[in-house]
Amino acid sequence: MAPNNKTVSAGTHPHGGGGQAFTGQKCPFASLAPQAASSGGSNRNPHAVLTKQKSMYVDGLAARIHDDMNLAVLAGMALMAAWAMWEGDRWTQYALTLFAAGYMVLDACWILCNPSGVKSPKTVLGHHVATLSVLVDPLLQPQHAFYTACALLVEFNTFLLILRRRVSWGGLLEVPFALSWVALRLIWYPFLGFYFTMCTFPETLKALYPERLVEWRFAVEEDRPVPMFLGSYLAWVGICIFQGWWSCALVRSYGRPAVVTRDKKFL
Repeated sequence: MAPNNKTVSAGTHPHGGGGQAFTGQKCPFASLAPQAASSGGSNRNPHAVLTKQKSMYVDGLAARIHDDMNLAVLAGMALMAAWAMWEGDRWTQYALTLFAAGYMVLDACWILCNPSGVKSPKTVLGHHVATLSVLVDPLLQPQHAFYTACALLVEFNTFLLILRRRVSWGGLLEVPFALSWVALRLIWYPFLGFYFTMCTFPETLKALYPERLVEWRFAVEEDRPVPMFLGSYLAWVGICIFQGWWSCALVRSYGRPAVVTRDKKFL
């Protein structure tokens, strides 16, 4: 039996015409009509449509909880990384490696369940996968756990990135945020990439590196140096490349309306 056709009234024409009936069809222009704001307010954001098209991000309770949790975790990791580097304790460094790996897994699971809670879920998930690939090396070779602390110093900058958009006085954080971005992401990370190249190909490239840097590697790894896993090294190279890409995006974002180009969260 064929389904019954339903009649839908199109409403009264604004110039006084009567409503027109459509049988079994939707009005072809219904999707073009402006939608009423769900909050009941009359002032609509002029960039709302553009923002909605570019991202599924919703600045709601889930996003705020995620930011608050990240502020606490990232601050703790940055401080623990600095302490682990200063003290040089292998167990502290390895505990930091375990904690960082666990955080990446849990945060990735949270994003998969709440993709609208972050501005760029695919980018953040890709970064987490790359970071976990890097952490495989110190997890399986504890003498490399010191390098985890070296890498996690960048979380100080990530902490500032999130904090500056969560507080009303975020403008005061622009200078320390920008300086730490350049120092950690554009100088420190490439240097670690240069150093990790030596760690990955110690015999092949040994003659190209300063003797003091080679001696420092032996001191860090307690005279038991082992090559870094190639997969972890390549993941680090990818992370360094993305630092440059994210830096270009950050520079382009300055001067644009904040509602369209609010900074993305990078781990």
